[in-house]
Amino acid sequence: MAPDEISESSVDTTGMLTEVRTAEAAPAESFLLLQSPHDQEVRWRPGERMETLFEEQCDTLAREGRADQLAVDTGNRTLTYAQLDAMANQLARYLMADGAKAGDRIALLFDQAIWSYAAMLAVLKIRAAYVPLDAGFPPDRIDYIMEDSGCSRVLTLNHLVNVLPETDVIALTLDTEVPLIKQLPSSRLGEHEKPEPVEDLAYIIYTSGSTGRPKGVAIEHPSICNFLRVAAEVYGYRSDDRVYQGLTIAFDFSVEEMWVPWMVGATLVPKPSSASMLGADLEEYLLENRITAMCCVPTLLATIEGELPDLRFLLVSGEACPRDLAERWHLPGRRFLNVYGPTEATVTATMEVLEPGKPITLGQPLPTYTTMILDPDEPRALAPGEMGELGIAGIGVAAGYLNNPEKTSQVFIDDFLDIPNNPSGRIYRSGDLCRVNESGEIEYFGRIDTQVKIRGYRIELSEIESVLLQVPGIAQAVVDTHEPAPGMVELAAFYTLRSDVLSLDPHAIQDELRDRLPGYMVPAFYEQLETMPMLPSDKADRKNLPTPKNRLGVATDVEYVAPANGTEEALAEQLGSVLGLDRVSVEAHVFEELGANSLTIAQFSAALRRETDLPPLGVQDIYQHPTIRELAAALATGTSSVVEWAEPYDVPSARRATTFDFVLCGILQAVVSLAYSGALMFVLVAGYEWVIEGNGILELWLRSVGFTVGFFLLVCLAPIALKWMVIGRWKEQHIRIWSLAYLRFWFVKALVQMNPMAVFVGTPVLPFYLRLMGAKIGSNVTIMSWSLPVCTDLLTIGDNTVIHKESHYLGYRAYQGWIQTGRVTIGRNAHVSEKTVLDIHTTMEDGAQLGHASSLQRLQTIPAGESWYGSPAVPADVRFQRVGPMPTSKLQRLFYGLSTLVTNAAVFSPLPLLLIALLLPPYLDTGHLNPANPAFFVDLALVSVILVIGALLLALLVATTIPRLLYLLITPGKAYPLYGLHYAVHRAIFFLTDVFPLMHITADSSLVVHY
Repeated sequence: MAPDEISESSVDTTGMLTEVRTAEAAPAESFLLLQSPHDQEVRWRPGERMETLFEEQCDTLAREGRADQLAVDTGNRTLTYAQLDAMANQLARYLMADGAKAGDRIALLFDQAIWSYAAMLAVLKIRAAYVPLDAGFPPDRIDYIMEDSGCSRVLTLNHLVNVLPETDVIALTLDTEVPLIKQLPSSRLGEHEKPEPVEDLAYIIYTSGSTGRPKGVAIEHPSICNFLRVAAEVYGYRSDDRVYQGLTIAFDFSVEEMWVPWMVGATLVPKPSSASMLGADLEEYLLENRITAMCCVPTLLATIEGELPDLRFLLVSGEACPRDLAERWHLPGRRFLNVYGPTEATVTATMEVLEPGKPITLGQPLPTYTTMILDPDEPRALAPGEMGELGIAGIGVAAGYLNNPEKTSQVFIDDFLDIPNNPSGRIYRSGDLCRVNESGEIEYFGRIDTQVKIRGYRIELSEIESVLLQVPGIAQAVVDTHEPAPGMVELAAFYTLRSDVLSLDPHAIQDELRDRLPGYMVPAFYEQLETMPMLPSDKADRKNLPTPKNRLGVATDVEYVAPANGTEEALAEQLGSVLGLDRVSVEAHVFEELGANSLTIAQFSAALRRETDLPPLGVQDIYQHPTIRELAAALATGTSSVVEWAEPYDVPSARRATTFDFVLCGILQAVVSLAYSGALMFVLVAGYEWVIEGNGILELWLRSVGFTVGFFLLVCLAPIALKWMVIGRWKEQHIRIWSLAYLRFWFVKALVQMNPMAVFVGTPVLPFYLRLMGAKIGSNVTIMSWSLPVCTDLLTIGDNTVIHKESHYLGYRAYQGWIQTGRVTIGRNAHVSEKTVLDIHTTMEDGAQLGHASSLQRLQTIPAGESWYGSPAVPADVRFQRVGPMPTSKLQRLFYGLSTLVTNAAVFSPLPLLLIALLLPPYLDTGHLNPANPAFFVDLALVSVILVIGALLLALLVATTIPRLLYLLITPGKAYPLYGLHYAVHRAIFFLTDVFPLMHITADSSLVVHY
């Protein structure tokens, strides 16, 4: 069609409704929906590929001085854009050395995000195409995808090899090849190294197919690069966003989470490996990781009950978004998008900004995309208001289905409308029943065919039906959706038997489906029918199918075992309510026998928090303990006693402080800070004036020692006195933030955290000091952590316990506008490893051990003698304390504590004051200490340079010499008792080498290796 044939009837400034006549000049007017003509300009540039977009972003960040911008933050590991690029470069060279070449199709099978990202980029860098797989796919499906796509090799990890079927495809376990990969150059492939492109194929995504086998959608670089540039323009991601990445790369919706954020320089925060993130677990993860942007299906969003105040960007897709969900999650300042797009149109084709009170639609096409409503039976486009099949055109339309020309020709039809900026010359028939409303937006009414979306997964019901018909004994099979409860959509299988078959075990049918289909495609309900309701056209009459009632696993073959106690009864009641069951056997498997899935488990977890007084349960807990009986036992083990957690723990409702409270508290905090620091400064000035009155170095030294010892005692004992005066004894309570009670809490907290006693970590002095603050601490306790407890009266530590560095056991938590204080109890001979957190109301019984980087969450208890690890902590099979006990006498502890105290108070602390007393008075006599005197500025510059540079050089000299000499006294691998000579040497080495300025200057640079 020539441009002058296009009507000028535009709808609004954001989208243009354009009249177009068909080639046959049909009586009905035909319409296209597209953006303004300028916005239809293709964004892809000739020769541009996905990997070059990522490399351009890396170069842009480097030019802007932001080379340290994170591309990935897993919590345990971070990678900047440059580091991820370098990792992919090394991996690309490894693949080429292994024989991979341009034009290859290479499968990716990972359950760890960083490996997925690096492998994806590496495959693209060698001009190959990647074929993403999911570790949850059955081997049969993986085998078919690799064979159909013609994969030359599959990249995976060693622990996933058993997921792969027996095949001739080369399997490369990258984690076992790390030493070899790291030896390869990390620079980008040079022009002489890059293979010549063979084709434009970027990746192949497999979606559900109607023949019983998935179909591969081939996406080329022009299509995906164009989409990425368009989405980066219109979505609203920012470079400072932290984007939650929770989807498997086997689904193209994950491109929304990964590549679009990378286009603007944002940081991806992937979900933990092998974790099921739903409901409260997901909410906590998003809060802890300060997530500001998130893409998800509405079903997943509906499992989150709390608020996410950091979330400023929210995108939903994959299924219809309910109005109440949109209303609930809309906030001023939060950009909330509803996007739509089949895989065949390259990720996303339309977008709507969700607003309160506005009808939810599919919105309008993205720039460079064109949509129209097609007559399902004739080659013509329908006018606005008429209902038909949604068609999509533009550069985003895929190349077609791999090895499936018949299906390709059915849905990728010739462009009979001569649509502008449609380089493919094709229109994709989506199969979605839609119309264009008066506002020029697309309204969705369901599927024309048998394709549905459940929990974001696109499912061809006919694919499940095809597999059902292959089960021996089944004559007819129909699969449909069923909604047993609002918002909970399940699959239901209806089938009839052959005349020579009397019965079939539904479990056998389910097992057959599980072997052939992913878990999300296995029906929950199985109904055997005498006859299948049929239409005159000899098709199944889906509207007259009976309401399914037989959820697999709750039939009479499951023996009912009643709850034995109140905990089991509460758990069974809530699970039955979620699953729609009158009663639940406490020994029935939640998944295999009761038919639960990830969504129902998230609802069950939320119901327990909302309806019972039981401790909070994560989704992962239910996966680990999949019966009510096991779950109840785990709850009992995870708390100090049933009575303790059965009593309601009153948590006041969330509150928002008033502006008056906030301002008043801030003013009072400033006054208190100035008063306390002013008092200390007055004492320091008075002490200095007293010291300089001494005659001779000896008297100056003695006066310096006397004053610093007195001042040291003052700043150490003042917090003790003020704590007892201001707070008294800490109690379990809730303190309203910004209230006067909070002001007292904050003051004591500040005194504790600024206390110079922190320098005595690892000595007997610190436990003694904490006892003076009200803590109940036994004998022979060793505390290595600089993080001192605040609510000391609520802390109990038994004899011979060791708490390692960077452990946090504060005795309080901030929650929903309140400070909650609570007990922390650690028994005798316990072991708390490094970088751990003990929440309030936690207990470690005698001999318990908590592993490195683990957290004991509220109401958890580690039983006597057990080792736990993780966050939240779970039982482990190893002991974290590898060195046996070594005796230390009371005299040895007393001598070491006193010597440390005297050394710090009487030797090191007086030195700065002595130097000032010796140097400052003569300088004052020069008259240079006057801003009106030019010499003042010269002296200031010289002294500053000398002090800074001199101190750094002196620190560097000390750090690189004295520790080397001290190391001669230490034998590697040998255990030494605490508080002896060797322990003192070890502490000296630590303090002399772990110098913050030197570590800060050399960190993240090549200097740190030499340091």
